[in-house]
Amino acid sequence: MSLEPYWIEHDSDQALAWGVAQRLAQALRWGAQGETQARLVLSADRLPLDAYRNLADAVLDWRRVLVIPSDEPWIAPTDPASHEHAIRQALLRGPAAKAELLPLLRGGEHPGEDAGAAAYDFGRVPRPFDAVVLGVGDDGRIAGLWPGTDGLDQLLAATTPATVAAIDRPDGSGAHLTLTLRALADAGLILVLGRGARERGALMQALEGASSPVRALFDAARVPVEIHVSP
Repeated sequence: MSLEPYWIEHDSDQALAWGVAQRLAQALRWGAQGETQARLVLSADRLPLDAYRNLADAVLDWRRVLVIPSDEPWIAPTDPASHEHAIRQALLRGPAAKAELLPLLRGGEHPGEDAGAAAYDFGRVPRPFDAVVLGVGDDGRIAGLWPGTDGLDQLLAATTPATVAAIDRPDGSGAHLTLTLRALADAGLILVLGRGARERGALMQALEGASSPVRALFDAARVPVEIHVSP
């Protein structure tokens, strides 16, 4: 039986970004008190990036924070379109630059090689994660889990052994690396962010039971997912 998500309304994108940053700072402070680093999985959708800019100003021991991108287009990590680049620009600056980032892109000759190398390192990261932050697409996409992706059922299965996978984006725009649902759902705090009528609509449909990757996340999560939305 899945846990009912929380729906949290914000008056503006700015209010959402501030509220999400506060939730993350709280989770990181708690996680950093343990014997291991606090572990943070981040998407690079536009709305979450605004929250990371606020989070970068939080006063905490950033040396004890590990950041992992939720997904990546298979391009050079220095490319402005890479998620690693976007996360570094938004979050890993000032005191927050002391945080460690575990990349998905490894410079391999093909996407599967990078996915395998990232999965090997990923397997040594303690779980559950302290927090996972995801944007949502108007089709219910989360991370690199698009409806229509070849092998999507396996990527969404709780029993899949894979934690990092290489996929071809269903729109034909190239290869992509993504954490699987098994990994994304294994967290003490999961925040899904959406804005505008189309993303809110996708979230409402998921809450009503419509099949989609974000609905699968609601069902698989070990804690109630927090849905943060703005107009």
